[in-house]
Amino acid sequence: MNSTLSLPSAVYATAPAAHLSSGYGFIPTSDIIGAFLDEGWVVTRGSAAKPRKPERQGLQKHLLRFARMDDLANRNVGSERMEMVVINGHDGTSALRMTAGVFRLACANGMVVSTSTVADVRFGHHKLTMDRVLDAGHTILGQTSKVIDVIDSWKSIGVSNDDAMHLAEQGAILRWGDDRANHPVGPQMLLGVRRDADKDLTLWNAFNRIQENLVRGGQRDTSRFNAANNRPFRATRGIKNIQADMKVNMGLWEAATEVASRANATW
Repeated sequence: MNSTLSLPSAVYATAPAAHLSSGYGFIPTSDIIGAFLDEGWVVTRGSAAKPRKPERQGLQKHLLRFARMDDLANRNVGSERMEMVVINGHDGTSALRMTAGVFRLACANGMVVSTSTVADVRFGHHKLTMDRVLDAGHTILGQTSKVIDVIDSWKSIGVSNDDAMHLAEQGAILRWGDDRANHPVGPQMLLGVRRDADKDLTLWNAFNRIQENLVRGGQRDTSRFNAANNRPFRATRGIKNIQADMKVNMGLWEAATEVASRANATW
């Protein structure tokens, strides 16, 4: 683990919340970090939810991303690297969850792969053991070649403006709900290009434009008015909430998978 990386305090919890029963299978997240380190994986990023109750501070849901040490050392790894995403919590509000992630080096932005592409493993804390956690990790890592194949395929699929707009609309719905009147920006703004590498309208580039604009925020459409106060919406905010981040990332990946399926069906 990077010694300069600051991780949430919940990572270092030594016991679960006091109200949980003796049947609760407590596995310190710090132990998971140690076990993954033995497997050649190190933490690259960590975040935690804001607990509603002060007594849950230091026990709340938290998310860690892991990368292989070899990939971090290899500067020729390419424009994407595979990561492992682990969500845990010690206050009884979160199952232990593991899935595959993709880190795009061009924008330093993490994506999460949907369950249609790779296993998304969730454990209740009843009778939870480290062996089960490591077995799940190996299962996910054994499927990451599928993710690379998907990315390579999406890079070769050109999409129409209509398909790109549809994908952006799905992203907006994931972020702000079904009522388009509550969307602070339109789909066209979510397709805004932040770098030259994303100019060509392939499925991979369209997905990345939308994902980065949704996750990072910063767009403002002064032609749209908030019905609550009849004023233009403020600039969009980046996503900080763990649950919202997973929902948008996995949902957008699923929506892009459907676009790819339609494109492949026409070949």
